[in-house]
Amino acid sequence: MTKVFTNDESTRGEFYKVDSGHAKSMGGRGVFVCLMTFSHKSFKQDVLFVNNTETVVSRGKTFEATAITLTLPADDGKREPQCDLDVDNVSLELVEDLRTVTDPIDVKFEMVFTEYPDIVEYSLLDLKMVSVSVTSNKVSAKLMLNDLLNMNFPSFTYNPVDFAGLF
Repeated sequence: MTKVFTNDESTRGEFYKVDSGHAKSMGGRGVFVCLMTFSHKSFKQDVLFVNNTETVVSRGKTFEATAITLTLPADDGKREPQCDLDVDNVSLELVEDLRTVTDPIDVKFEMVFTEYPDIVEYSLLDLKMVSVSVTSNKVSAKLMLNDLLNMNFPSFTYNPVDFAGLF
């Protein structure tokens, strides 16, 4: 397991200060931050976090600053990849909301430069929070893409109505 995004000031430059095509073309060196969005039908509104010491406004939405640690999965080909997510300093309202949810929460992961927060450099949109543990100020969760190993392939059934030429 490798820690890829953290708010640790001692390693911040090592992980975040990267040049990208957008940053170079816009004449600057940027600082990468991770925007996380938690969505669920029972939430009053989406929960927005950024792994930064200051809030970030991206595309008209305000992402609250907090410490986020995302650990990428091992690529061993034996099991479905799951990411480990830790979010520190969460509100008591979010803790209560998470405790009442019984089905998966949609999670959106986006990477932006703080200088150009409206340009999304990288995103994962189909993540689901499949398990979660909550303390008074920290959320630890397992994230995964749609259940790839249990999906039907092909996704349809061969029958005389849909595939008359086969019967």
